[in-house]
Amino acid sequence: MEAKNPDERPAYVRFEVRPVEDREASIQLGHFASKDVEFAIITPAGSKDEVEKKVDEWLAQIKQQAREGRMPSRWEEGYRQAYAAWKRGEEIPLSGTPIRGWVVLGPSQQQRCLAANIRTVEDLALINGEGLTRIGMGGQELKQKAQAWLSASVNIGVVVQENSALKVKVADLEAQIARLNERNAALAQQLVETGKPSQVVTVTPAAQPVEEKL
Repeated sequence: MEAKNPDERPAYVRFEVRPVEDREASIQLGHFASKDVEFAIITPAGSKDEVEKKVDEWLAQIKQQAREGRMPSRWEEGYRQAYAAWKRGEEIPLSGTPIRGWVVLGPSQQQRCLAANIRTVEDLALINGEGLTRIGMGGQELKQKAQAWLSASVNIGVVVQENSALKVKVADLEAQIARLNERNAALAQQLVETGKPSQVVTVTPAAQPVEEKL
């Protein structure tokens, strides 16, 4: 649960309601009485180990961990959003790209990852030895595919951002040129009206097109 390094991933969490004895009510009624209690079941990616906590106690714990810097605040927020989604009856969102439906892996490979409790590409890329063992033969290759895919995605994202910034810069320059040409036209008209010779230079964009990075 604690964030030991920046690359560590949050654990998976699910929630359920269980009947728990209401001791005080049982004493008063003279027989067993129960009440519904919400539980959070937390398990790291690639592990079969589960930690069960009452939701109210768990929420207080992760709040304290985030406050002390032992858990990234975004993890705490993500866990709270997962709990809120469960309360609304919605599917709990994953933190990352789902393994299910990821086109890089075939259906059987996806199923192997899911069976090993690896639900996102990001978790597969960082999976430890226990997780690789649970995947079985070819686990290291699947991990390398996830790492390569994420690295390529980051590089593509950088290029897209650079192209976007370049387009904005070109648009700004074209707008500045248009304003200069308008001012020149107004000045030329003014000179004509006053009978003075006009020497106005029209500014035009560079003829060479801007090529996008691929």
